[in-house]
Amino acid sequence: TQAAKLGPEVSKLIHKLLSGPYPLQNVRRCQGIVRLSNRYDRQNLNQACELAMRYGKTTVQFIERLAKYPELNREEGGPPTRHENPYLRKGELF
Repeated sequence: TQAAKLGPEVSKLIHKLLSGPYPLQNVRRCQGIVRLSNRYDRQNLNQACELAMRYGKTTVQFIERLAKYPELNREEGGPPTRHENPYLRKGELF
């Protein structure tokens, strides 16, 4: 299939979308995901599909955003940390 040529994560996502109880509902979405390979690098598209499955957001727009901006795909450093701000009230004041 075309999805298998694009990479393992794209293939997994397409298979997951088409193996549900109503596969015809996701055909256009799968076509859109495969069409993204014309615009974006296969490695970025695979990474975007992996994150889309992990987050449970499999819309074409979400996958395209992740493929377009691969720097969003990095999960280095963990969650952001909050620094002390003198203008905000402290937790004990609530």
